[in-house]
Amino acid sequence: MPESPALTRSLLAFIDASPTPFHAVAEARRRLAGHSFSPLDEREPWRLESGGRHVVVRHDSSLVAFALGARRASSWSGPTRTAPTCASSRAPS
Repeated sequence: MPESPALTRSLLAFIDASPTPFHAVAEARRRLAGHSFSPLDEREPWRLESGGRHVVVRHDSSLVAFALGARRASSWSGPTRTAPTCASSRAPS
């Protein structure tokens, strides 16, 4: 892989701007906005379209970014939280 001084400078600038997870999320959000990523609120229903680019931030300390393919559009109501299920390893008596 060829060296890229511009890529190296960009990485170093990101690291310099990110002394904490909160700073890293803010910097990543800023950079993604510059590449047409639109924010989604995880508490609201999402209207996703083919080719869309989106970012979800939680508590300003975690971030998920994704881009949808061009083939399929979808409507999704956002993340669903469910209680974990635990299977018993005991045999019924």
